[in-house]
Amino acid sequence: MNKTSLLALGLMLALASCTALNKSKKTQTTKDTPVHFIALGNEPNWSLKVTIGEKMQLKTLDENELDYEFKWADFVTESNGIMKANLEDENSELYLIVYPESCSDQMSENEYDYTTELKVRTTEGMPLSTYYGCGKYLPPFNSLLQNWELISVDDNALKSGINKPTLNLNLLNQSIYGNGGCNHYSGQITLGPAEIAIATLASTRMACPPSISIEDTYLQILGSSSFSFDVIDEVLVLKNSDHQLVFQLGK
Repeated sequence: MNKTSLLALGLMLALASCTALNKSKKTQTTKDTPVHFIALGNEPNWSLKVTIGEKMQLKTLDENELDYEFKWADFVTESNGIMKANLEDENSELYLIVYPESCSDQMSENEYDYTTELKVRTTEGMPLSTYYGCGKYLPPFNSLLQNWELISVDDNALKSGINKPTLNLNLLNQSIYGNGGCNHYSGQITLGPAEIAIATLASTRMACPPSISIEDTYLQILGSSSFSFDVIDEVLVLKNSDHQLVFQLGK
């Protein structure tokens, strides 16, 4: 075999190896990456699939025909409930606004919980393109967006007369907040495919009578912990190897 043939063979083997590696990497990403929230619209058709804390995948069917993966951009929630995310780098920009207003897709007649506005640029020097549409959290994450009230800890129902702790989640903002039965608390969360990791919690420091509060126990279990979650018949269960917290819909 001459030198030219050997070089050609080596190049073919290298290309085959790279192709196999790329296919493996793509399959792994698709399998392990959940979609928590989706924004979408028509005229033109577009969608933005949001994996909270990781990335946002944009696809459009307009003249741009975009299929572009943006890095994650932290959301800020304003006092009126509007959530905004801004992302800028050398080659791209993204501005997403999620309004807490119901939205109807006129083509499919589907109803959504949010109205969305998206402005993007994926190439340096390209003007911003604007898209309007609707948005929603996808199952099972949409079932978490309630005002929850604690009813039992480790299979022990709360006694009558106890101030029941509450729990609320803002998923796009990656935050948790509520009342421990006496003090208000808040913290950050990380979402997985079927679990919630809760960081260290901060709380106000009002003195509370132990006879009407289980706040210390509740916050010690909840903070700096990871839980699987399940929502069945308006009951939320947070569970790990050490503890189980059961909530019902609050008033």
